[in-house]
Amino acid sequence: MCTAILWKHYFGRTLDYELSFGEQVVLVPRRMPLEFCIKPPLKSHYAILGMASVQQGVPLFFDGMNERGLAMAGLQFAEFADYSKGGTLAPFELIPWVLGQCADLAQARRLLRGQELCDISFAKDLPNAPLHWMIADGSGALILEPTAEGLRMYEATEGVMTNSPPYPYHKLRYEELRHLSAEPAPHSARRGLQAVGLPGDYSSASRFIRAAFIRAHLRGEGEGAFYSMTDNISVPRGCIRLPQGDAFTRYTCCCDLKGGIYSYTTHQTRAPIAFSFAERDLDGDQIFCCKLEKTMI
Repeated sequence: MCTAILWKHYFGRTLDYELSFGEQVVLVPRRMPLEFCIKPPLKSHYAILGMASVQQGVPLFFDGMNERGLAMAGLQFAEFADYSKGGTLAPFELIPWVLGQCADLAQARRLLRGQELCDISFAKDLPNAPLHWMIADGSGALILEPTAEGLRMYEATEGVMTNSPPYPYHKLRYEELRHLSAEPAPHSARRGLQAVGLPGDYSSASRFIRAAFIRAHLRGEGEGAFYSMTDNISVPRGCIRLPQGDAFTRYTCCCDLKGGIYSYTTHQTRAPIAFSFAERDLDGDQIFCCKLEKTMI
């Protein structure tokens, strides 16, 4: 359960789940080789900064951005994701493969055209998660969905994405509620009536509509405005209860695509903690990792 949003030159996501994967902030510098199961390795590439679970020294990215201002996030696509047996790229390799060699969304479109994903898992005890992806830069966003019909690409005109069902379903549902407004209701002193009917539950379809509505009407500037938007789609702990534990927003990230800054908050830590490309050695060959701050500050 996740939500991704592109707003102006800020891109970010919530990660809403019942389990922790030991996620860390990770920087992959330009000269750290990126190995792939079938594709040739990238011995040099754009530096990548994002959130990942590091396994056997390999970052398995949930989301990230590169030094040129292209960002990407994976979100749950349960019941719909289909990884072709004939593909040449594993799902867990997709984010570093794209961010490592694409400077912008136009390059990503060209690189991904005709590609297929294959069901090669990182390890026997780490099967591939069913995912679809949102890719964005300051010019717009793209949705990438692996289906039984192949790898589908859609222009994310609403600037948001959540989990299953596929993007066309979310788009249709949002179109049905485009009449909702932030303007005052005529002849009434009561506020907010023009948005009556805006979904408030935590299903992916409702979060898509709520995120798209807030994004379309949000006023403000900077990272603070972005986090005020994600606060309205985050899942508080205890509101979704599962046999294996509560599903809630474990972290929220914000990528400043112009400034090259990746920041995050967690369920415990509400003040954003930031990492910048400018503060790191981008020409190295060793991965940089930093565990998440989970102390209330």
